[in-house]
Amino acid sequence: MTISSGGKDQIQVCIAKTDAEKQALQNLRTQVLCKELGFEVAQHYDEVDKRSVHLVAYRMDGEALNKEPLGTLRIFRGIPGQMVIGRVGVTRNCRGLGIGKKMIAFAENLIFTSDEYKDIETIIIHAYFPSRDFYLGIGYKESGDVHIEQGEPHVYVVKNREEWVSS
Repeated sequence: MTISSGGKDQIQVCIAKTDAEKQALQNLRTQVLCKELGFEVAQHYDEVDKRSVHLVAYRMDGEALNKEPLGTLRIFRGIPGQMVIGRVGVTRNCRGLGIGKKMIAFAENLIFTSDEYKDIETIIIHAYFPSRDFYLGIGYKESGDVHIEQGEPHVYVVKNREEWVSS
């Protein structure tokens, strides 16, 4: 499954399958989350990675896929009935171009339409607080208080299946 935007330079979101794709998204994650935002590298590579589905966004240059990733995220099962979206990152020069929105839309579609996840009723994101408005703008609702993760403010945002269907 892929999702593309219109125009000459389209953005394609897909599931990372090859070792090369997974290494490229790890490099992007290190650049964005660790070098730019200052989170600890060790905290961003964990056991959850092994059981996660990793998404990656690429630019289509005409008909060819440019294999340099522009964005990435991971999804994994949380508590029963819940999927977690995490490790969302978009390269600095591509922020504000809708790449994060396209990746989240791809993840939601995968979660809420796939037989594998038919038991899932809620998506939760542990959002870095400065990104909170982005998630609220795409239909997520704040849940709970602001809390500190790795020394930085975060907030939980959620979207349930019923809200997704009606959007």
